[in-house]
Amino acid sequence: DNDMLLSLVHIFSYLGKQEDFLYAHSVNASILATNLGLASGYGRSELINLCISSLVHDIGYLKLSQKTINKPSKLTKEEYNLVKKHTIYGVELLSRIEGIPECAADVVHQHHERVDGSGYPDGKRGDEISDYAKIVAIAEVYEAITHSRPYRREKIIPYQAVKTIVQEEKNSFAPEIIKVFLNSVSPYPPGSFVLLNSGAIGRIISVNKSLPLRPVVEIFFDATGKPPEQPMRIDLAKAPVVNIDKALDEDDL
Repeated sequence: DNDMLLSLVHIFSYLGKQEDFLYAHSVNASILATNLGLASGYGRSELINLCISSLVHDIGYLKLSQKTINKPSKLTKEEYNLVKKHTIYGVELLSRIEGIPECAADVVHQHHERVDGSGYPDGKRGDEISDYAKIVAIAEVYEAITHSRPYRREKIIPYQAVKTIVQEEKNSFAPEIIKVFLNSVSPYPPGSFVLLNSGAIGRIISVNKSLPLRPVVEIFFDATGKPPEQPMRIDLAKAPVVNIDKALDEDDL
């Protein structure tokens, strides 16, 4: 179920330690990529290959220094260049593992390539990049910017993340993948919070497929800042006078 998959991504973060970010990132990116594969009409075998490939896309990090990976400040140019080698290291590690689909090597090697040629390690363009790698590229970027990192405690809420990918990074990703992304990853995913024009604050319960900007909202606090006496849900698709003013970070509630 699309809503359940996206809910998992926004619920599943760290397991209590900052060092767990790579584990959480890999699982979340796999969930997102598989969801995009579903939305693209992939069959069962293709989804399995995409799921496995996306789960191991950052396996090359295992050959990097933990001190560098978990550095609490911005990486130096030299450190960043070393981290970029994880795509090469990952292919080397995959060659030692039996049962991994062949397409996984392309995903591990190419998930930082960009269709406009601005990526690494080889500056590939367009169709030079595998379709699976194109999907994992957008999935892992969305996951990364919506979750904090050892060097970056702040995170971007889903609404701003979708806006960033569509507006600022639109030349980096394949247009057909961006279209699928927009149709399957709502700016207001289940579990996220919003401020309504009534002054009430609510949590997204589900997304209306035909009207993704008008989801079903459960009211947490009314306009006076108090929880409602009775559970209250509003289907914005059926309430034309009620609108979302802005998305909220739950940490600010």
